[in-house]
Amino acid sequence: MNAVTTTLEKYQQLIQSQQSQLPGAQLPWLQAQREQAKQRFMKSGFPTRKSELWRYTNVDSLLNNSFVPATRDATIAPENIKALAQTQKQRIVFINGRYSERLSQLQDLPSGVYIASVQQALAERSEILQKVLEKSPTGNFHVFNDLNTAMFHDGLVFYVPENIEIPEPIEVVYLSSNDSQAYVASPRNLICLENNASATLVERYAAEHSNTYFTNGLGEVVLNTGARLEHYRLQEESPSAYHISTLFVHHEAQSQYKGNTIVLGGKWSRTDYNVQFHGEYAQSILDGLYLVNDKQLADIHLNIKHAVPHCSSEQDFRGILLGTGRGVFDGLINVAEQAQKSEAHLYNANLMLSRNAEVDTKPQLLIYADDVKCSHGTTVGQLEPEQLFYLRSRGINEAEAKKMLCIGFAQTVLEKCGVETLRTRAETALSESLLNVPTAKIEM
Repeated sequence: MNAVTTTLEKYQQLIQSQQSQLPGAQLPWLQAQREQAKQRFMKSGFPTRKSELWRYTNVDSLLNNSFVPATRDATIAPENIKALAQTQKQRIVFINGRYSERLSQLQDLPSGVYIASVQQALAERSEILQKVLEKSPTGNFHVFNDLNTAMFHDGLVFYVPENIEIPEPIEVVYLSSNDSQAYVASPRNLICLENNASATLVERYAAEHSNTYFTNGLGEVVLNTGARLEHYRLQEESPSAYHISTLFVHHEAQSQYKGNTIVLGGKWSRTDYNVQFHGEYAQSILDGLYLVNDKQLADIHLNIKHAVPHCSSEQDFRGILLGTGRGVFDGLINVAEQAQKSEAHLYNANLMLSRNAEVDTKPQLLIYADDVKCSHGTTVGQLEPEQLFYLRSRGINEAEAKKMLCIGFAQTVLEKCGVETLRTRAETALSESLLNVPTAKIEM
């Protein structure tokens, strides 16, 4: 029996051990989806470097761990959680992937707005979950999505009815507690905005420790005609944690999605955006920043599908790499033959602060229409000596000057975050990460 088979069987046993405890056993359509995901998972197995989607990312270090199912942990106290210090008024919190009513606060929501945990929604409003899940193409992507579908126990359900605007940001926080075993959590976020609804969602992942655990998250966003969503995501996992976050965005006509993701934590992390246009005159804007420190991996994948005319997408992702850190950016824009008058732009920039750091960047365009405006590009470079000299000539020491230039490089993404408290937190975390790196590691 080889190692791959052993690992697959280990996860099969993990799935089997959870079957009787998963919510939604009374819903045949959900049980059928779980079973289909389980069968796909067992058939395909875990990816190797031979897979195009994983050619730059080795999953061996993840699979070499033995994770147990996440359990509820009630020992964490609000006053001891730094991650909640700057959060929004409306907040739903999960500890180790499980809903915490004690730490959540949702009040004075507009009429008809529904925010709940997956467990609550399966008992109260299962039709919302069915509506979102039936539009999701998750089974056509990668095996970790199937693992999530087969195992998800909890997560966020966020529903906004027609013509409703939520004035304040809604925040969902996933926290890892300090005294947990090495666990695997499979949070599922289901977001649906009806016609002409609008909202802002802040999604955060954080830990108060440096323990090992595995977050395998999956989110689905359905934007109906004229709906508008601003979606900000900050990942500050433990430096020993593994993190996979996959997001599917379903666009109907004239809908707008603004996504901003900042990756600062985790030993090994991967973020996937999958955007599909199903109605004309829809718009998607994605911005991202990843900071890769010593012995750290951050992997960003984009898959943007223009299937109808008159839609626009714009992506700008930036990476800062230090020490022996490694970054991966794999972005694809696919414009179908019938998607005339599409406009799509993809850009990736990387700032290398060490000769030992590495980045694999591959922006791609597949264009089958002949009346479009599309572009793509990438840059990999170092700090400009002239800029560094200018700052040092003004009395700023070398380490501080380099930090200032790095923050300036990242500001292009940070300034697009429309939630001030989150932007401040991201700027502070970035500054602290750069401050903790010895000057010798920031090389020219």
